[in-house]
Amino acid sequence: MKPKILILDDEPAVTQSLKDYLTAMSYMSFTANRINEAVRILELKEIDVILLDINMPDMDGITFLQRIKPLYPTLQVIMISAMYHHDSVVRSMQEGAVDFIRKPFDMNEVLMSLKRALNLQDKENQVQQTNSRFQKLTSLMQPQQSSLIYQSAVMAEVARMAETIAAIEDVPVLLTGESGTGKEIVARFIHEKSKRHDKIFIPANCASIPFDLFESEFFGHQRGSFTGASNDQTGLFELATDGILFMDEINEMDIRLQPKLLRVLESKELMSIGAKKITKINTRVIAATNRNIKNSIKEGTFRNDLYHRLGVFEIHLPPLRERKEDIPLLFEFFIGQLSQRHNRNFKNYNPDIIEKMMQHPFPGNVRELRNMVERAVIVAQTDELQLGDFNPDWDEPKHTTSKKKKMISVAAENYNLDQQEYALIVKALAVCQNNKVKTAQKLGITQQSLRRRMEKFGIAE
Repeated sequence: MKPKILILDDEPAVTQSLKDYLTAMSYMSFTANRINEAVRILELKEIDVILLDINMPDMDGITFLQRIKPLYPTLQVIMISAMYHHDSVVRSMQEGAVDFIRKPFDMNEVLMSLKRALNLQDKENQVQQTNSRFQKLTSLMQPQQSSLIYQSAVMAEVARMAETIAAIEDVPVLLTGESGTGKEIVARFIHEKSKRHDKIFIPANCASIPFDLFESEFFGHQRGSFTGASNDQTGLFELATDGILFMDEINEMDIRLQPKLLRVLESKELMSIGAKKITKINTRVIAATNRNIKNSIKEGTFRNDLYHRLGVFEIHLPPLRERKEDIPLLFEFFIGQLSQRHNRNFKNYNPDIIEKMMQHPFPGNVRELRNMVERAVIVAQTDELQLGDFNPDWDEPKHTTSKKKKMISVAAENYNLDQQEYALIVKALAVCQNNKVKTAQKLGITQQSLRRRMEKFGIAE
């Protein structure tokens, strides 16, 4: 596609001579001798560069530059004038002009200036596209709770290992475990505890990216490097430099692409598709899989050397059925979090709900528990949660005893002070989404007092 150039000068002879020259050089040119003519052309055509005379009869060129630059941010403006005034040049540059050419023209100088302007426009377009892509990526990132909610010993060990590895820079981490166990939450926990906590965290699901787009998505491409590559694209590895790239379902990565990933991990360098130079990166990778990678290695679908590079530090997340003591705490947390999200206020819930949950196998793990609670929060007809709100099959039969129908809350008739205090702290933490400052304020105590009480009752951070 030919670049579009607008020539704005009050002398028709000047505009025509420039148009003839630029047409011969394969540019698409438009001419205007008045400001209002130029405005119409800018509205109708996607102009790339404007050659703008400073001395126009209906408005001086610098004032016009001031007015059009905010409307067309990627439009490149080259100022032209028969008179060279230092102040005019400085003002032009301050307002966004990229060059200043003095009349009479040296056509080679005009050509060189246009090439520089178009090259600059390409870079600005790339930045805009990268920003747009980044915004799209971040808009797809649902806000996630990165604090780990647990009571079990096995999850306490997971948290300890995650915090240990967070402090060690550059070492890749491999998170294993069934779907729904919270691998992305652990990855975000590592991010928050690391020195990169103030840098970007980009999650990417390897299973959702087609093979023919995978290399471009992760490593980037240059314009024209393949059919459809109309612009440069920065890959996720480069976008996440200085931060963390979370590669979920790494086991789904095609084995033909795995050598390039291995090289990037080992060298901290990459070359995007069509590029002629190497790009240095400083991206930490946290990978995750819900399958046994050692079996994939035996099957020939995953490289052994890549596994050992990714698995320098491996953390296994146990399924929820193996840490059922976490269910009540997760339940309370999700009730607080999702009630706030859906603008609901629940006072009580049937005690049989927890009993049923402790018996449920949770094949979908923590994700299934969260979805179950969200469904209940949405469908509940009253401010008292019932069995049927969580699972229609759990609904109470008509002959249910009055004892079964009693509701519980932190205000139930339990006179054990420690138990009541424990329940109140757990509920406040859940309502405040584990924010210690807000929890202490809600309970009317200091943060130090809250911390002491949490240590007393063994309530996990």
